[in-house]
Amino acid sequence: MPEAVRVTQLSHHYGNNAVFQSVSLTLDQGQCMAILGPSGCGKTTLIRAIAGLITPTTGQIQIHGETVVKDGKSLIDPAKRGVSMVFQDYALFPNMTVAQNIAFGIQDQPNATERVEGLLQLAEIDSLADRFPSQLSGGQQQRVALLRALAPRPKILLLDEPFANVDSHLKQQLGNALRRILAHEGASAIFITHDQSDALSLSDRVAVMTASPAGTTVGQLDTPESVYLHPATPAVAALTGGTQLRTVEAVDSKVTLFGQTIALAQPMSGLITLLIRPEQLEFIEDEHGSIEVVSISFQGPQRLLKCMYQSEQLVVHHHCRIKEGARGYFKARMPLFGWPEKHSATTTKG
Repeated sequence: MPEAVRVTQLSHHYGNNAVFQSVSLTLDQGQCMAILGPSGCGKTTLIRAIAGLITPTTGQIQIHGETVVKDGKSLIDPAKRGVSMVFQDYALFPNMTVAQNIAFGIQDQPNATERVEGLLQLAEIDSLADRFPSQLSGGQQQRVALLRALAPRPKILLLDEPFANVDSHLKQQLGNALRRILAHEGASAIFITHDQSDALSLSDRVAVMTASPAGTTVGQLDTPESVYLHPATPAVAALTGGTQLRTVEAVDSKVTLFGQTIALAQPMSGLITLLIRPEQLEFIEDEHGSIEVVSISFQGPQRLLKCMYQSEQLVVHHHCRIKEGARGYFKARMPLFGWPEKHSATTTKG
């Protein structure tokens, strides 16, 4: 599959302050990539560099095999890169209708009207063509901004926190619409987010931005399943979901946790940092069990149990009614993942 974007050893500085350092990533044609990281880690600066809105200090960017930036020099004008960007606030023109907003970048083309009508039907908002942005919901504004960016048929679509201004119950619906429209248009996309659920559920690949001594970089680039189940480092694990770390001794790819033997997902022996997600362990009620439920947090489809074993605490998901003070034991739903102990100096021994 041909590459849509290749970023190689990209760095950017403002004075002596590194925004990001030695960032490398690739996106194949037709794929959707999420760039996941906390606020202030340089995500927006990175996609602005791909768009050509800033020129990074060092490194190289290629779009469909053509080098557009190299070592602090812009080689291809941003308008000629085949890239469109959707901003976080959508930046719709308030005095233009929905149809006029979408047509803005193609209004001089002979088939502009047909193109706008086709996009409106594709996004299922053709009934909104004559409305103004102030008459639209946040989700509707997002779709209009997306269609305006797609109207010129860009090679790459870049989206800055596309779901930040959308109610949580609409995210999956809008994310599915985004994927459907991108597939129909044959476009590749990169979106940035600080929400791990958006990154994992709406992308083909996830680039997780993590801190390093020299500045923020890509800690892992892989499929959503891989970065969640087999994170490269504890920092990647923390950004992709609920994380509990324990320093334990592995023997023949097994560990003893809270008095029980649990299998590991990979061959390991010696001192390791063990990763435990709340859903990976099941609490089994047993009045003779050595683990006690000390508090319960109701979260709709599941409960979050805070459990104690001697002086150690662990949080797990539970799907049935249970009372505080219940006793029992843990059963692993799946093998657990870990790293050699050198990966973390801040784990808790258990």
